[in-house]
Amino acid sequence: MSNEASEISYDRLFNMEGTPGDFGKVRVTFIAGDQVLDVIEKPYGGSISYEELPKVITEGNEVAFLDDSDLENIRQNIVIRVNFEKMVTTIASEEPFPVLLVSGNFLKDSSIAYEKYDAAKENAENPYECVDKYIFRIKSEHTPDEKDYTVRVLADDYKDWYSAALEENGKIVPVKTEWDGRYMVFAMNGDGTFYIVRSRYHYLPYIIAGIVAFLLLLGVFIVKKLKKVPQK
Repeated sequence: MSNEASEISYDRLFNMEGTPGDFGKVRVTFIAGDQVLDVIEKPYGGSISYEELPKVITEGNEVAFLDDSDLENIRQNIVIRVNFEKMVTTIASEEPFPVLLVSGNFLKDSSIAYEKYDAAKENAENPYECVDKYIFRIKSEHTPDEKDYTVRVLADDYKDWYSAALEENGKIVPVKTEWDGRYMVFAMNGDGTFYIVRSRYHYLPYIIAGIVAFLLLLGVFIVKKLKKVPQK
């Protein structure tokens, strides 16, 4: 009688007479702290979809995320831990006086990097012209699902007739922009690209005001001259 062991495939072993019925199942256990949230059974080689993941209750500004695990083609029992981390609401670029502040929901390890480009050759919706283009990226171990931001950009080089703008359907369109001290403030979502634009005719109010002032002065001068004309 030979004592040598021989290899055998899982499928062959599973189909052998006398193999226990639950031999073909794997268990995935989800744990948060010392609490078992859920145990999911799957056939050997099965997968767990996003919809099947246990619902996790968080408190305040916490966010929950799972250990990195492959939940497709599962071939052994595994334990997955649910981790909790506090969120921060605003992150800033690294200058002593930040050029960009972005408000949203971020993990505490998040940071922001950006590039600024001359956008004079870009075409904005009339009557605006592009000045600068910014592209920022949120750097984090876990990228936030939500990308709705409130952005503050340092506006020391911009005037009150400047505005933030976003690309919509291939067009660069100004958005509602407010001023908060030295910053322009606006809301956006998406990939982190925005523009600074200005009106092509921003000088018109000054020209009109100058013409009105000139006409008023001219009127005053004429009235004074008329008063000085001797009566016959």
